Amino acid sequence: MSVTPQTLTEVGSGSWHTGYDYKWRYSITGYEIYDLWHPGQSYWLGDSYGSNWFTIKVDTSTNTWSDHGSDQPSTVTEIAGTSPVTVEVSSGTTIHYRFEKPTTASWITSASGPGVLADSDSDSESDSPAAKKVFCNFW
Repeated sequence: MSVTPQTLTEVGSGSWHTGYDYKWRYSITGYEIYDLWHPGQSYWLGDSYGSNWFTIKVDTSTNTWSDHGSDQPSTVTEIAGTSPVTVEVSSGTTIHYRFEKPTTASWITSASGPGVLADSDSDSESDSPAAKKVFCNFW
């Protein structure tokens, strides 16, 4: 499976916004890892400093973002009340990078259309597959 989005486009301005993009780098169990990439010179910024510097990750089961490495950034925060939701990457009071939290991504699954009933949904008195099918057909 190909991971999307490949790049987390910067919105606003931060100390790392000039010349760098957060770009997908690799996967580990339950997470996708993004790292700072310099597209003009084709290198990962973290490679100059050591393993996992500047990396952030997304929990693929919850779409929750956090710091991945042991150094910068120190904080990855979803800014409440923004639409679309903005994720801010910072260290202390210094904002390094901001991007819109993806609503469409390879780790986000969503059912759509009439007749879709999740296993966790209940159709009132019965949770049998046959009852769910009948419920879906009349919904």
